[in-house]
Amino acid sequence: MNLSSVALPPVDKKTVTIFMALELSKSTWLVALHSPAVDKISLHRLQGGGAYGSH
Repeated sequence: MNLSSVALPPVDKKTVTIFMALELSKSTWLVALHSPAVDKISLHRLQGGGAYGSH
C-alpha cells in the first residue's frame, strides 16, 4: 500500500474519532476509513492472504 501525506483542514480541538472497517478474505482485503476532517469514506484494496505462510 502506498501511503502519502495529505494536508487536511484543521479539526476542532475536541476529541476526534476516526472510523475504520476491515473486510478480509483470502484474495482481497478492503480497508475503509472515515475522518470528520473529510466528508467522504476512503477505500483501500489490498492483496489478501496469510502473512505467515500456508498452513
